[in-house]
Order: sequence, then C-alpha cells, then structure tokens
Amino acid sequence: MIRITARVIDVNTGEVIRTVKIDGNIKEIFSLQDKIVYELSKGLNLELGTSEITDIEADETKSVEAMKASREA
Repeated sequence: MIRITARVIDVNTGEVIRTVKIDGNIKEIFSLQDKIVYELSKGLNLELGTSEITDIEADETKSVEAMKASREA
C-alpha cells in the first residue's frame, strides 16, 4: 500500500491552494497518479488547450519497469 499526498501552492504567497491524499496499491501507481492530477485540478479553473488535453489523456505505460527503463535511456 502507498499514500500519496500532493499540494498546489501559490508560489507568490506560499498559500496552500489545494491538498489531496490518495491511498492505494503500489501496483496501481499510474492510476493513482491520474487520480491525483484529476483531484488537484478540480476547482482550479484551468483552461487547457487541445494539445494539453491530448497529452493528459494519452495512454502511458502500465509497467514501472518500463517507465524506469525509458528514463535511463
């Protein structure tokens, strides 16, 4: 099991804008990552362009080993 805590902070004021905690199985790390992004972005009134939305929705690897290998290359 893993707990991920993420915060959005206004760098000008140091104010914490949003905090999210997600618990789950380490085998679901990529799904948990997506949940963090979704939860953090809620209420931030973000306007995303088409290319940004496409990048967010793109399927990425489901394998931690593959992710590590791609970063080492």
